[in-house]
Amino acid sequence: MMINFVINKFNMTEVQTRGSTVNEIARKKLFDYAMQGKWAKAKKLYQKNPWLHGEKITVDGDTALHLAVRDRNDWFVEEMVELVSLDVLKSENEKGNTPLHLSASIGNASMCECFLRKLKDLLSIRNKEGENPLFLAARFGKMKAFLCLQSMASESDLLRNKKGETILLSAMAGGHFKLKGVSPLHLLAKQPTAFRS
Repeated sequence: MMINFVINKFNMTEVQTRGSTVNEIARKKLFDYAMQGKWAKAKKLYQKNPWLHGEKITVDGDTALHLAVRDRNDWFVEEMVELVSLDVLKSENEKGNTPLHLSASIGNASMCECFLRKLKDLLSIRNKEGENPLFLAARFGKMKAFLCLQSMASESDLLRNKKGETILLSAMAGGHFKLKGVSPLHLLAKQPTAFRS
């Protein structure tokens, strides 16, 4: 097998084998494992190659952690949250969504708690629409995730998005006027800082 050393644009050395670098092969393996739901193999690859933790492996800029959230794989997410750096937890895809944004939008309260136990500041990260994870939980009517996030939110997390919508308007835009007997208005009314005077 022919092996060459190549200097890439970041002045890092990668090993090249028959036209593909070892890094490209590892990225492809991680993507394949994620797409096939082979999370135990993905974890081993993550452990052997820490540089993969923050790698964007989809055309939408998702990391393996983003994909694990979408796959609703609590086990892998919890394992990876303990393994990766804080910067990886803050990694944003093309829409500016972190893995916590995705957890909120699918309504996975246990994943939301897991992320926030590691880094509470994740709640204040806004995507390209100016929405934090709390907005997405409200927009998609994910009451358990909304309650989890709302209990940890600060006043600055309750501001408006880029369209000028409040969290209440976000819930209404998603058609979630009342969720499991509690309206978003009732929840926000209990938090006086949610409304400007």
